[in-house]
Amino acid sequence: MIMSLRIIFLNLFLQHCCINKTKMKKTNLFLMLMLITGIIACSNDDNVDVEPIENELSFSEKESDYIRLMLVESDGKIHLLDPNTEEINTPEVDPIHDGARLYVSSTGSFVTKTMRQEGKVKFFDVGIVNHVDHGHTHNPRWLSATAEAPMPTHYSHSEGNIIVFNDGDGSVTHAREVAMETPAFQPRIIAPFETVAHHGAATWMRGNKFAVTFKEDNSEPGGLPQLVHILNNSGEKIADGSGVKVSGIHGDASNGNYSAFGSTDGILFATADDEFFLVENIEPLNNASGNWMGTVRGHDNSNKFYGNSRNHGLFMIDPDNKTMSQLLSGKTINGFFFSEAGTHFIVHHSGNKVNVYDANSGSLKVEGNIDVAQDQNARKNLDDLSYYRLMNEESPVISASEQFLYVLSSSRDQIEIRDIKTLESVGQIALPTTVNQMMRVGFQTI
Repeated sequence: MIMSLRIIFLNLFLQHCCINKTKMKKTNLFLMLMLITGIIACSNDDNVDVEPIENELSFSEKESDYIRLMLVESDGKIHLLDPNTEEINTPEVDPIHDGARLYVSSTGSFVTKTMRQEGKVKFFDVGIVNHVDHGHTHNPRWLSATAEAPMPTHYSHSEGNIIVFNDGDGSVTHAREVAMETPAFQPRIIAPFETVAHHGAATWMRGNKFAVTFKEDNSEPGGLPQLVHILNNSGEKIADGSGVKVSGIHGDASNGNYSAFGSTDGILFATADDEFFLVENIEPLNNASGNWMGTVRGHDNSNKFYGNSRNHGLFMIDPDNKTMSQLLSGKTINGFFFSEAGTHFIVHHSGNKVNVYDANSGSLKVEGNIDVAQDQNARKNLDDLSYYRLMNEESPVISASEQFLYVLSSSRDQIEIRDIKTLESVGQIALPTTVNQMMRVGFQTI
């Protein structure tokens, strides 16, 4: 419309000029040329795209309705905080006993509590049912079923399967989350053939297979294992991993297709296709204590694994290409973990510096310093194996959904929320009491 009016006006002006051309003075000619130039210039502006103004979404509009923060007081009392509404649910349930270890399941619907000295594993239903694109809520509760086996220690999960390796006899506790929703649920104890007590690990893989550590010599119980075999759910060996032997194994993770085990010689992999291979250490890693990766992280949605060496920092391992690379050096790592859906990988340093990486490429996205509560587990005062075992646990002071970091403040009576892509603060939630531990539960809808 505007362009058409400009053309009409220009034609009328030119006609007038032609009729009166004998009387036109130089100044009028100059003005005419200026006018024509201005009209042409303005017409070019019609082709400029104008960016629409979009209102930025608020925190509550971005965050999933099914994300919760599980808060544990010093006396073990449990609270569940909805960060969207800031409402706190305090269920009337038994407290967390001192010394128990807590782990969030892959769906976010359950928390596993291991009690190593008591030889028991219990399961807490956080009150959220994960149906991927939607969810349901109900009252949080402890499940009545309890797994009993000597010295339950290493925990792993994948695709709704919970695995605990029992150091006291080399057995494996297995629980399926879909079964945990039913009244008849009972965890299974898988007793592998030809095994002995040792400080081992186990994972679940597709095809309902289990990658489990073994001692090379069963005449010497205890200590670290040297081998991984693949078992069925009856404990029978279906794939022998004797062809890939290392001096010692500690730490494990699974993404359903690959199972990764930290070892003195590199990362030992078992696959759902019954294969075994070793991604060997790179410099500066070696088999001396503290110099190899004894903690490994994986995620069902990531094709990369991450390992930590106490003395040499963080490494990314690519099982598809059988390579590894160093992302961080030094001894400052206090905790490291995936975001809820596995897109981001977060590293928390002892000096309260935080790095956020793209989980599938290992590229650094953002880093910064934030106020975080002191980790009360005093990780630096532990021997190497105790340190690696503790690093396998959930961080008690910082956690992540898919879009936000949740940070327990140094005063322990406030949760700060930060954008995971920028580390900018987007809000705070005041707590009615101080808490010892915080962890993200629930899930991200898609």
